[in-house]
Amino acid sequence: MRCFLAAFCVFSTILLHLLSATTASVTRPRGVDLRNIGFYDPAKPFVCLDSKKKIDFSQVNDDYCDCEDGTDEPGTAACAVGKFFCEDSGYVSKLIPSSRVNDAICDCCDGSDEYASSTKCPNDCMERGRQMREERERMRKLVQEGQGMRQKMAEEGQVLKRDKQARLEQLEKERAELELKDEELQRRKEEAERPEKEAKEKHEKTWKDVKERLRQEKEQGEAKELFTSIDTNQNLHLEAHELAVRTEYEKLANNDGEFSEEEAKEILGEAYVTFQGFLDTVWPKLRDTFRDHAAAPADSNADPDSQEEKKVGVLSGSSLGSAAVEVGRAGVSWRMPILGGHWTALEDRRDRRAHPHESGGHRGELERHVPTRG
Repeated sequence: MRCFLAAFCVFSTILLHLLSATTASVTRPRGVDLRNIGFYDPAKPFVCLDSKKKIDFSQVNDDYCDCEDGTDEPGTAACAVGKFFCEDSGYVSKLIPSSRVNDAICDCCDGSDEYASSTKCPNDCMERGRQMREERERMRKLVQEGQGMRQKMAEEGQVLKRDKQARLEQLEKERAELELKDEELQRRKEEAERPEKEAKEKHEKTWKDVKERLRQEKEQGEAKELFTSIDTNQNLHLEAHELAVRTEYEKLANNDGEFSEEEAKEILGEAYVTFQGFLDTVWPKLRDTFRDHAAAPADSNADPDSQEEKKVGVLSGSSLGSAAVEVGRAGVSWRMPILGGHWTALEDRRDRRAHPHESGGHRGELERHVPTRG
């Protein structure tokens, strides 16, 4: 490797000496670009580079513009479009407009553009070259340092990427395992809840059926009560003349203040009806009026206990288990658990407060029919 570098240095030195000798042996007019030196041969007429116009070589740099492109006056300011070549050895060669030649301003670092002016330009090309080379070296080191940092960061990034990828794969694996566990737990949960859900649905359906049956029984009871109260002759036929005496139902006719048998017959639909016919067709017409009168305030002198009298009954069945139902004028109330379990009897707290010596026996009688929790 050292031998190769030594040979290269020797070859470079010889090549520089040859180039210097060649440049010194060529007579070059002032301001001519080294790339165009072949067009300026003192032994031949000069040909303008653009127009191909031929002039005597003695007219080159004679301070008179013969060529339109200014190529015959590279070293003077005669041509407005001419170009002067600053060789600036040791620094960077450049072209400047010919109008700047001998304008008392140093444009070339070697001062060659002010050869005939009163301004003396120092040749500082070597100093500028040295500064340029130092700056280039500084930039080279900076780029090299940046490339080193970039390489280091790239390597660190690769390591970080591999770590992240490994972590991601681990998390994906854990997530898959957790999803399987979640599915298994969800399955177990559904299995565990299925009996309770089925029991709840069963009880809700039973409770719905019971409520409907109680509603129908209440409906029939009210209808039977009204039918019996109107059937004064107790012949199990509700006749028009019997309904006509119940003036509270006159508003169902023409509401003129009189309730005739004909109007009552229109309500019945015929001269008389049996209870079933009454329940099917007449009761829906009389029901609201009947309930309005039944809900009217009772006599203030009546016994409150008799107005609020309640009965407690017990329903049982294989589908229901056991249940306590409280039936009274206010309707039916029911105490039912959300899911399976035991049914408890309801007590009339007013009766218990009014007759504390009787509540114990009453509760004991109910609890013989209805099991309680724990």
